[in-house]
Amino acid sequence: MDVKPFENQSGTRKEQVRDMFNEIAGSYDFLNHFLSFNTDKRWRRKLVKKIKKEIDENSINNILDIATGTGDLAFALSQLPKTKVTGVDISVEMLNIARKKAIRRNSQIEWMEGDSEDLPYENDQFDFVTVAFGVRNFENLNKGINEIHRVLKNNGKLYILEFSKSDRGIFSFCYNLYSKRILPKLASIFTKEPRAYTYLPNSIAAFPSGDEMLAEMKKSGFSNLSDQKLTAGIARIYRGVKGNNE
Repeated sequence: MDVKPFENQSGTRKEQVRDMFNEIAGSYDFLNHFLSFNTDKRWRRKLVKKIKKEIDENSINNILDIATGTGDLAFALSQLPKTKVTGVDISVEMLNIARKKAIRRNSQIEWMEGDSEDLPYENDQFDFVTVAFGVRNFENLNKGINEIHRVLKNNGKLYILEFSKSDRGIFSFCYNLYSKRILPKLASIFTKEPRAYTYLPNSIAAFPSGDEMLAEMKKSGFSNLSDQKLTAGIARIYRGVKGNNE
């Protein structure tokens, strides 16, 4: 997958993604909730409920939230019992907003600037790794998932929430119409960089989903694989376990 946010500009895909999120950071939260009709919040809640069922209440659960952005998922995870949450992101401006939100909420989340494909952590550090709407932006998907596998403890769980290609006929047609035609025009009203919302549907179309995504996880050594469709399949929650036994 080599879709770039700014096709006519120089820079690697990773550099362009970083620059794009630095540019739209100030309007990111508002646009996410407004343009998705708050559906993104419901999806995150479903993910958190799944993780809550697997929390070990007898010890501290170390959770790494990759591509944490402004921290919405990290904040929700930090409310679970017996958890220590770290959020990592390539965009300094997104992390700055996350830190400001953390001060208002008196949150103890640790924030770290870092590359998802070269994580600044030793092997076998985390019980859970989560990525919400972030793996689609990895420059090298296989390398990114391998890194996640490396930093997870044995029997650690990976949860990915990501956009997908819907297979529901008329629903798919309507969603594609909205995401490709209407969404970028709405975004242009509120942000100086509407190309970020043209990049969104293009990156979804080029990204593996369903069984293809599970195959990528299996290639990196994950087992006990599963995925759940959300909202007629326009998003999915993927789950994998490091090791052969749960």
